[in-house]
Amino acid sequence: WPWDVASASYDGAAIADFRKLSISFDNRLATQYALAGDKAPQRIKRDGPQQVRVEGTFVLANDLLFTQYLAQAEKRLLLTLTGEAIGSGSNATLTLDVPRLRLGEVSPHLSGPGQLEVSFSGAGVYDATSGYALRATLTNTQPGY
Repeated sequence: WPWDVASASYDGAAIADFRKLSISFDNRLATQYALAGDKAPQRIKRDGPQQVRVEGTFVLANDLLFTQYLAQAEKRLLLTLTGEAIGSGSNATLTLDVPRLRLGEVSPHLSGPGQLEVSFSGAGVYDATSGYALRATLTNTQPGY
């Protein structure tokens, strides 16, 4: 889908200066084979906790994210992507919610004149209150998958 509008907030404060943003989810599943005369795996087991990775670049307009990185705070990252109208006055939306994002690296680099762009990476930490490390909610007209 083409997304017409994107919005992001960190700890409830809007962030309009993202240049790039990528979220990846690794369920940490591994196959196990057995001597059963079959080429297919016999079991699929988890080999570690689920991992949520967040990476990106933003323009350093204020020091909100950098201050949170120094404090090693875990705050909510909420992304909302809005697309075309799907009927009855609503639009297709994709909401990505990371309830506890811990910034692992924030790298401000001065490379000359112009805006200061900062690359960052972090990890979504499981939140016991909400019960997830990443929640993706898609609203569209598809009746099922």
